[in-house]
Amino acid sequence: MKKVSIIVPVYNDADYLSECVAHLLGQTYPMVEIILIDNCSEDSSLELCRRYAGKYDNILVRALDKNYGPSTARNIGISMASGEYLCFCDADDYYDFSMVEKMVRLLEETDADYVISDMYAERIASNLGLPWENGTVFVGHQVRIQMMPRYIGNCSDNDKTIPVWGSVVKCIFKKAIIEKKQIQFPVGIHFAEDLIFTLHYLSCIQKAAVLNEVLYFYRYRTNSLMNSYQVYHSEMRESRFEVLSEIKRIMEATEIYEQNKGRLHTTARAYIKECVGNAGKNRSFADSLREIRAILREDTTREAFQHFDARDHKNRVIYTCIRQKCVLFLTAYYRIRSGGNK
Repeated sequence: MKKVSIIVPVYNDADYLSECVAHLLGQTYPMVEIILIDNCSEDSSLELCRRYAGKYDNILVRALDKNYGPSTARNIGISMASGEYLCFCDADDYYDFSMVEKMVRLLEETDADYVISDMYAERIASNLGLPWENGTVFVGHQVRIQMMPRYIGNCSDNDKTIPVWGSVVKCIFKKAIIEKKQIQFPVGIHFAEDLIFTLHYLSCIQKAAVLNEVLYFYRYRTNSLMNSYQVYHSEMRESRFEVLSEIKRIMEATEIYEQNKGRLHTTARAYIKECVGNAGKNRSFADSLREIRAILREDTTREAFQHFDARDHKNRVIYTCIRQKCVLFLTAYYRIRSGGNK
């Protein structure tokens, strides 16, 4: 039986950590190692982590001297892991008690390098869903041409289905492949960093399997990193464009860019519209104007909005204004929508 290391970045999660750890300790798969990486929490999270480590031999703790973000914490966790298989969990979420056992079983029965499961999202009170039947296996080039594109985005602006969320928390990976291919979470990017990791990993493997069952429970927190971009700052733009650039690089290296660039452009338009909208909120008019102008000047923006097929009237108007660089109109529109009066 092979050991599974579960890496958990922790930052100010004292209110949720007990439930998370209880579900990891209660896994029906017996060979589990839990690695808690505290990102210099300001609450009692580190104290709780150390208490767990003192009580349970299979829990390891590393305390960082400042908040480096989840990418650094996960990279450190990978370096500490002694398991042949790796899983990830966020400290405010939790696993189904059978999650590890079921993923390991499918991984080994299919001789796969990766298994993805479904998750329940508290914010929408539903599972996110997967576009493949339970037990589907992708082999060789199928991983690149059939599986990876579904993570990158939809084919059309009018497709309302949710692309496969590239989060690592509902998957299992092989440590040997991560080490051999030197795959790491990108440090400095605090948005979709796990999507970059997942795409890089998928580009290197020979077989992936689908476990279409809800095994991960994702909690919604208004103060989480995922929701921190509701208040705009320039890092939002920088992170979005870095992510898009890195996805394109992986697609080109895997030779799937030309066939799937439409998917990337659809995702880019959604990211850029979000940036423009948030840049027009809760800022002075001059600051909003300056930031929206910077977004619209990006080459990625020009490329993404060169062609689009949005049938929704509002989206079509906004997309046309972005393509034609109507900075003043977009600034005024989003400020009016948000009630901006600075």
